[in-house]
Amino acid sequence: MGNLESAWGRRDDTVADHILAQDMLAAVGLPAMLLDAAGRVIAIGPLMRPLTRSGRILVTASGPGAGIAGDDRVLEALIGTLVDADASGVAVLSARRILHGAAGAAPLLVEMLLLPRREQSSDAGAPRYLLTIRGGGCEEPMIADVLREAFRLTASEVEVAMMLGEGRSRSAIAEHRGVSVDTIKFQLKAIFAKLGVKRETELVAKMGRLFRG
Repeated sequence: MGNLESAWGRRDDTVADHILAQDMLAAVGLPAMLLDAAGRVIAIGPLMRPLTRSGRILVTASGPGAGIAGDDRVLEALIGTLVDADASGVAVLSARRILHGAAGAAPLLVEMLLLPRREQSSDAGAPRYLLTIRGGGCEEPMIADVLREAFRLTASEVEVAMMLGEGRSRSAIAEHRGVSVDTIKFQLKAIFAKLGVKRETELVAKMGRLFRG
């Protein structure tokens, strides 16, 4: 009888965990999924399903994947970074990567977050990571998100980078922002360093690769 009661208690815990997981994913407001300590998918949010149905994001027995080989390697490395660190006792709280997709596809910004361990839980299937995705379109908010979150640009640097990507000159950007050309020049140095380029033409080319395929 005791074994039956214990099994029923575990069943109740499992049902409660499932409801809690779905509530958490719905509350995120983004395409999201929960992963266990090994990086395997244990719950998928409703906003993630269009991406999985399209094949852009895959759900496999070993964990999340991507339909494009390059993106799949990036996603595997992202998950491995947090899982390996956690297994070694080193807490990496979050990491971000960009999935570029096929030519012409809009980039996706993927973020993986380490979740607190549940007290008195040794359940290998308990949620350990939250994986979220932003993007899927080349609208200005999406571009700003990628520049800010993936490359750590400030709000003013984002504006300058986007205007330069539109083909505006330094003087036109300075006039629009109400600052001097020297200020724009200073900001561009920071932008170049953060995006790993050395001149404006390289920045415009990189923006094109990121957001226009």
